[in-house]
Amino acid sequence: MALSRWLSLLSLLLLALLFTAGTPSAQTLSEEEQIAAWDQELTAIETQLRDSNNDARAQASQRTQLLAIIQAAQAQAQSETQALEGVEGLLTALGPAPAADAPPEEASIRQEREKLEAEKAAILAKKGRTDLVVAKANLLLTRLDQARLEVFTEQLFSRGPSLLAEATWTGLPAAFASFLQTLERRATPEADADDDRRLRRILLGLGALVVAVAGIPATRWLRRLLDRRRGPVTGPVPYRHRALTALVDTAVRFFVPFMVTLFLLFAALTAFSGYAWAGLVQPLAVAVTTGACLTFLLLAAGRAAITPGLPNWRLLNLAEPSVVRLNRRWTLASIFLGIYLALRILALDLEPDPILLSVLYSAVVLLGAFILIGLLPAKLWYSDSDLLAQDANTTASSETEGESSESSNAWLGQGRYLRLICLLIALLVVVSAVLGYITFSDYVGLLFLVTLGVGAVLLALRSALRDGLHVFLFQNLNQRGDWRRLLYKTERGASFFELLLFILLDVFLILLALPVILPAAGIPEGELQFLVSTVLQGFTIGGVTIKPGNILLAILVFVLILALTRLIQRRLRGRFFTAIGAESSVQQSVSAGIGYVGVIGAMLIGINVLGVDLTNLALIAGALSVGIGFGLQAIVSNFVAGLILLIERPIKVGDWVVVGPNEGVVKRISVRATEIQTWQRSAVLIPNSDLVSTAVVNWTHKDRIGRLDIAVRVPFGTDPKKVHDVLLECANDSKPVLRFPAAYVYFKNFSPDGMDFDIRVYVPDIYELFISVANDVRFAIVERFADAGIEMALPRRILHMADMEPLDLGALAAAKREEATDRSDGEGPEGSTR
Repeated sequence: MALSRWLSLLSLLLLALLFTAGTPSAQTLSEEEQIAAWDQELTAIETQLRDSNNDARAQASQRTQLLAIIQAAQAQAQSETQALEGVEGLLTALGPAPAADAPPEEASIRQEREKLEAEKAAILAKKGRTDLVVAKANLLLTRLDQARLEVFTEQLFSRGPSLLAEATWTGLPAAFASFLQTLERRATPEADADDDRRLRRILLGLGALVVAVAGIPATRWLRRLLDRRRGPVTGPVPYRHRALTALVDTAVRFFVPFMVTLFLLFAALTAFSGYAWAGLVQPLAVAVTTGACLTFLLLAAGRAAITPGLPNWRLLNLAEPSVVRLNRRWTLASIFLGIYLALRILALDLEPDPILLSVLYSAVVLLGAFILIGLLPAKLWYSDSDLLAQDANTTASSETEGESSESSNAWLGQGRYLRLICLLIALLVVVSAVLGYITFSDYVGLLFLVTLGVGAVLLALRSALRDGLHVFLFQNLNQRGDWRRLLYKTERGASFFELLLFILLDVFLILLALPVILPAAGIPEGELQFLVSTVLQGFTIGGVTIKPGNILLAILVFVLILALTRLIQRRLRGRFFTAIGAESSVQQSVSAGIGYVGVIGAMLIGINVLGVDLTNLALIAGALSVGIGFGLQAIVSNFVAGLILLIERPIKVGDWVVVGPNEGVVKRISVRATEIQTWQRSAVLIPNSDLVSTAVVNWTHKDRIGRLDIAVRVPFGTDPKKVHDVLLECANDSKPVLRFPAAYVYFKNFSPDGMDFDIRVYVPDIYELFISVANDVRFAIVERFADAGIEMALPRRILHMADMEPLDLGALAAAKREEATDRSDGEGPEGSTR
């Protein structure tokens, strides 16, 4: 039942995501008639709420009816609001009505205005009635929820016959006799038994038998294939492979018993169809078949998960001794759960006497708790590391005086906290059943079993999907590297993208578990379907309806446009720019511009797909323009300056620039700042507005040809023409120096220390050759000056000292002694002043 409910809700979710707007239903009533029908339904529900015999089933039906009315009325109110906006738009286009003293307007315009005004008044009237229906339905829904909560609480904590009460045991024979009478009443032929139904059952049973017989060789072949695949593996197996193999193994083990059970079900229904006991055999056969299928499924899943003899393929990290013990006890637990499900279905169908139900349920709960507690000991959940720790504890305890060799940690093993929770819930269920709180005990036990089963399946699925996502994102980069870098460029970006996918996966799995867990918690199926449909229809904020389907579509569109932008950038850099021989700075500027346009376009299109009107954003932007102009002035100016730098390109990536005290190479130009790497390998971030508004020295703006000035000073008395010739030879001997423009020597000036010369040479790439050419020329100067006997000028410094009187050192010493004597005479015997 839970599986069919889950599949139905999942199909509803998928259909709603594919068709967000939905398929319009046939409109059989007019809006006025529909509002009147809603009023009648609300009146009837209000009358039923006053009835004291209004039970839980009636309340669930009433709540579903109220929710449907609210949903339909809200949809009608929204359509009326849209129609009202259309009429008001037309009235705005006509303009205001003329004043009393103004000339009358044309007859056609006046007639159109009166028609629109009448239509507006009619829409307002209908919308008012619709809003009144929604308000009244919400009020009744609140009252109904309060009543339902009271009924649910009363039923949940109502106390029935207790095993501790004497009346329970004295009334047991009468309750059993009443149950036998119920069986006799149910032991009647089917009222609608016919040959067509019997024929269908025969065909279905034979079909199940044929499928089971045909599936035996196929399952055996699959089992041998799985055994061959799992046999030669000696190292660790990825979790995704283990989970997929466990899923296939479970299906293979479960298929044939399931089909045989279906055959037996249809055979039993066919054999007793139209005869006595048919009314009793049918619920009994359905209950036994359901319980048997659950047992077969649990046995197959447990065997596939723990894989005795194949430690590398286990979903749980268990040691071999633990697996052997756990396999036996899990078999017993699976059989018990199948029997429990069958008995529960029969109890719901036959409705035995409360005393008999209390006794039977308490007995089943006690047996189940005993079996569950048998699954909790630590020895069933030991891993290999736990066994090593237990051996170490045993060895240490055996070395002490007469201490027990048992491990001191009774909860050693995996899932110790989960096992503790299971023990506490088992005790709670048993105590509640013994004291007579059967409904509470059944509610807690069923909710716990469903949550535990769904959680185990989803945790295994989560680990397998996470493993697969990690492999897909990080492995086989040679094949998928191009795809990866459309979304992220660095390993850090890949890790962030993986984290984002993991979060979305967890949210998806939680939403997947809710349709199974919530019905077990007491939420009706119809109410859950309405909740899903309401969520999928979206919510309205400020007149904008946002739907989950639109959100997913907007995210998908944003990612696709962003990936397309990255792809265009890579193609331009990899093929187009290479083919035309564009400079790296041009590539960076064009690529950055395309990136900005792509991101802005993706955001705007995504917002439009989300359902937000871009005109509203324009109004918001206009309202915030004043705040942006004052509070974000610096950011806006830097952004505009960044666009100027990318378009005008006064500086480019790779240029050697000097900005104030900072000198280095431009590494990156962003919308806010420009990154310059200095010669000390430090990064300097300079706001773009400073680069636009201040003077910037760019050594490589137009080209990389540059001039080096090397200063040389020789002493007075040296032949300046000889110095000129030697320096010119040194400049021309360096190979990288350009011949055009030619190098030359400039007799710069006479200084106090000598004669100053400048060697001025031109190099083709000043960024690459600045240091090497300067060193070559200076080395050549030192060598040639030594050969020619030319010396370098040394700086001359003349020190002038003022006239000073001779210092009498003897008089200075006598003055110091006299000062010391006067200081000693001024103090008393205890150091106080006289």
